[in-house]
Amino acid sequence: MNSNITALNGLRILVTRPLPAGKELCFALDSAGGKSIYFPTIEFAPSENVELFQQQISQLDCYDSLVFISPQSVYASSQSIHKQWPVFPSRVKIAAVGPGTAKALQEAKLPVQIYPQHEWSSQGLLDMPAFKMISEAKIAIMSGADGREFLAEELSARKATVTNIIAYQRCVPRHNVGLYLELIESKNIDAIVCTSGEGLRNLKHLLHAAAQHLQEIVLVVISERMLVLAQEFGWKTILLAKNPSHSAIIEILKNSNLKKR
Repeated sequence: MNSNITALNGLRILVTRPLPAGKELCFALDSAGGKSIYFPTIEFAPSENVELFQQQISQLDCYDSLVFISPQSVYASSQSIHKQWPVFPSRVKIAAVGPGTAKALQEAKLPVQIYPQHEWSSQGLLDMPAFKMISEAKIAIMSGADGREFLAEELSARKATVTNIIAYQRCVPRHNVGLYLELIESKNIDAIVCTSGEGLRNLKHLLHAAAQHLQEIVLVVISERMLVLAQEFGWKTILLAKNPSHSAIIEILKNSNLKKR
């Protein structure tokens, strides 16, 4: 018998990761012997200023580097990029903040050249040689509205000229939360997986009616920053996966020896 099939021993896991990665994570958890419950806490919509977005896409050949900060930044922009640039400008180096974003770029047939292999984050990208000496370089960052400014600020501090290209905006999904509140209050969820600070804030907002019970459920997060936020929100038990991959999330759940509540 494949030991991975029973690795999670029937744990009931609430998955908040948005589409499409959220559904893929559910499948991975179910394949590892878990029982996923899908409750995405972020949805995506096109940029509010579509005209500006398209104009910036038409000027990509002006940049030295184009950085994608998430798989969603790829999903939201790749069609427009291919339409404007059937052959992507060879002078522009494409970078990603981690292997997940790099994989999305490869699947979108965009030539990714730079991404950190170990520290999957903006800091990991900044630590790479390609972004050390960038004085006077022109860099575009493909991102969502109201995202973190850390990467842009650090690149600017290194004397690069930075342009943010807003490809999408995040929205709070509309859920009928009754079923999920009932599952939480009846202790029929053993763990929650959350993969962004905004997703965690939305989870707290959407299920605030069961806040006390919610914070007693084991929470899996993917960064130190999220861990601190979860502590501020009052979570009792927080597990930190070593990176955002599905395998790392399954590993931390398996090694935690969680039992059904």
